[in-house]
Amino acid sequence: MYIFELIAQAFKPKRKSKNNFNPLEEIDDIIEDSDKCEHLFMPLDSSNEMFACKYCGLIVPKEKLKNINIFAR
Repeated sequence: MYIFELIAQAFKPKRKSKNNFNPLEEIDDIIEDSDKCEHLFMPLDSSNEMFACKYCGLIVPKEKLKNINIFAR
């Protein structure tokens, strides 16, 4: 039985991977999409140092986020 499986694998066409993600090529698309996004930033972990947009995945450090509360001074 094992011999038949080896013969079948030898004649079976090889599948090509459909997921060929290259992060270097995708950065331009993410930057363009993030300009159109209405960001909703949420913390990535419990340290609350890095935040990511819920919709587009843009990652921003805590220092870059502005406090938009007009009553806080």
